[in-house]
Amino acid sequence: MGRLAVFMILLILGTSGTLAQQDSTRQFSEMKITGLSVLIAYNGFGNQTMELGIARNTFGMIGHHPYADAQFISCELTRNNGWIIGPKIGAWVGGGAAGMALGINGIYYTNFNEYSVRVRPELGVGFGKWKAVYGYNIPLNNSDMVGVNKHNFTFARLILFNVLIEEFK
Repeated sequence: MGRLAVFMILLILGTSGTLAQQDSTRQFSEMKITGLSVLIAYNGFGNQTMELGIARNTFGMIGHHPYADAQFISCELTRNNGWIIGPKIGAWVGGGAAGMALGINGIYYTNFNEYSVRVRPELGVGFGKWKAVYGYNIPLNNSDMVGVNKHNFTFARLILFNVLIEEFK
């Protein structure tokens, strides 16, 4: 039941900024908003983690094609035979007609007795302020650390709290 509740919350947060079809007579132009956002995410495959962070992101439209990018600092947190935290730095881009999202993350997992540094490339879908991606954790050291997934699915949402730049052309 817990996984279903988390999924439903992320689904609601992920669709809160969607729009219906626009008028076909509208002239398309460029719109871009850059701001600071709170990043919330759910990561899972074997071990489930929650993530909280801050991001600088840009999202907008070129014609009728959405695009987005984000650079962030966050922390993954899980409890698996003790607490494991993973301070993380990363970036992702997404959008276009297919909504493809590509990202890269550097993560330092620790349970305060041992640590593992991982690089996680990601591939999936992402529009505007959300993404759903698959990632593979590539260990740079200590590949045997218990509680860290090799494969990862991430559902992330950015909640804009401060607009830095607004451009409309």
